[in-house]
Amino acid sequence: MKFLENRIPPPLIGLLVLILIWLLAKADYLVDLPASARVALGLVFLVLGLLVAILANIKFQKAETTINPLDPGSASQLVRGGIFKYTRNPMYLGMVSLTLAASIYLSSVLSLGLVAMFAWFLQRFQIRPEERALAELFGEEYIAYKREVRRWI
Repeated sequence: MKFLENRIPPPLIGLLVLILIWLLAKADYLVDLPASARVALGLVFLVLGLLVAILANIKFQKAETTINPLDPGSASQLVRGGIFKYTRNPMYLGMVSLTLAASIYLSSVLSLGLVAMFAWFLQRFQIRPEERALAELFGEEYIAYKREVRRWI
């Protein structure tokens, strides 16, 4: 399934997952969390996800390197500062957090499986190919970075 690597923009997949979560939540009546709990917890993951993704985008803009996930080989430099000191993939972490926020807000236990599948898809078809490209571009500097900072959190 190598043909799927770096082929579909992750935000597009994330949007599809959000739509599926919404559709699945309409049929999922297994857990009925109080509205205040759903809103509060969903808001926490929403804000964290947006914050992490925005901070990552700002670092990429300041570094003047590409954020294009379909062409990781065009990166002009390895970004290691800011949020990238804590996670190698803050934009993807932010996207997964947003889908988790939707699942919680919609009180859909079944949709948590979609969140997990989205994280798996990102890791298999986006992150691993990016890691190969970055290792080829930046060599030992990237290998050292991988040893220092976790893939997710």
